[in-house]
Amino acid sequence: MPLAWSTARKSTSTATLPGYTQSNLTPPAKPSQKNLEFCGDKNLWTRTVAATAELAAQYSYDDRHYAIIIAEDLGDADGLTLEFMRSAAIQNAAAGAGVQPEDVTIFDSSDRLFDGFNASQIVYGIEMEGVNVVYSNAIVSKNTETFQLIVYAVGSTYTDTHQQIMDEFLAGIEVK
Repeated sequence: MPLAWSTARKSTSTATLPGYTQSNLTPPAKPSQKNLEFCGDKNLWTRTVAATAELAAQYSYDDRHYAIIIAEDLGDADGLTLEFMRSAAIQNAAAGAGVQPEDVTIFDSSDRLFDGFNASQIVYGIEMEGVNVVYSNAIVSKNTETFQLIVYAVGSTYTDTHQQIMDEFLAGIEVK
């Protein structure tokens, strides 16, 4: 059973954020999810067409909250450490918004175990084209695979509702 993340620190920052963007900092995503399964409530989560080929899956929860899964065929053995992946997530968000990484607001960052695997959660926000977005990104690292489990929301702070939806999403994920 996945371990839910603890309540994130709240910020009164007016951080904003765009849609998640892949850059050359992160290897191409794996189109299949052979070692990851989403068993979430199909009445709450609607699978949608992935916006880019880098996404293994994309879901909507409501008009404000969305989830994406990125599965990569590289892991700890290839140098994709949790520290590297956290940095890449922030750099990708900044690049997608056309700003510097230091312009991304980081609400929380912590390391955990998820289904027995090393994991990290980073919650960050940015503004892109006038829209504020906050990402809660759980990064699961295995020897030869890395999964990013992301719930993002339109808004400028990491809310209790966003935290609860992230916990529900993670509870529906099984890493094999």
